[in-house]
Amino acid sequence: MGRISKSNVTYTITVSNTGRPGKGLTAEYVTVTLPLLRGRDPEEVTTIVEATTGGGYTGIHRDPITNTNAAEFEVPKLGPQEKRTFTITLSGIGANSGIPRGTVKWERPRLGSGGTDLIAISTPLGR
Repeated sequence: MGRISKSNVTYTITVSNTGRPGKGLTAEYVTVTLPLLRGRDPEEVTTIVEATTGGGYTGIHRDPITNTNAAEFEVPKLGPQEKRTFTITLSGIGANSGIPRGTVKWERPRLGSGGTDLIAISTPLGR
């Protein structure tokens, strides 16, 4: 959910492993990717990351799925019933636009096909 503070907007993202303790699997090498609003020119900077909390912030990287700049957080492990909460404070013209196409990806455990798993996440517009 977004929270506005002057010209900044803070979003809170909670990632949890809903597996059962003692039976569920531990997700490893988890990456949370939060694409930022892009301008008419994909290289135009419309949103600036002012601050983050929760640890694991690795910076802004190019997201190949949305072809935009994206803020990324990494979590080494997330066991059954564990949660990690992150906040990201944004400024600029895209700060209040929400994060409509974020993803959470984990490298292990692998799917039966040998591939990695990925789920979509989104945050509402800032309020």
